[in-house]
Amino acid sequence: LLHAVPLGRALAEVIAGRRHTSVLDAWAHERRRVYHEVTRPTAQENRRRISERDPERRRADIARIRHITEDAAAARQALLGVFQLVGRDPLSC
Repeated sequence: LLHAVPLGRALAEVIAGRRHTSVLDAWAHERRRVYHEVTRPTAQENRRRISERDPERRRADIARIRHITEDAAAARQALLGVFQLVGRDPLSC
């Protein structure tokens, strides 16, 4: 949903005639980039964790998650990753 805000702004600018339709192409390109660089790898890692059979890797996964929940700096870093989903604003290009 966060990515819809830049799209709405870009659409408004195009409709008002203040920007060329190429900003919409930039938005689409950025959404594809975010999918390939952020969303897909995150989903693959989540799938791996859920289906992990190796006890050592499961312990390491649990330890990492526990660390994130108990350490404010680690939690902050993990949450910053969420903001990568937004991507670059096409109007800033």
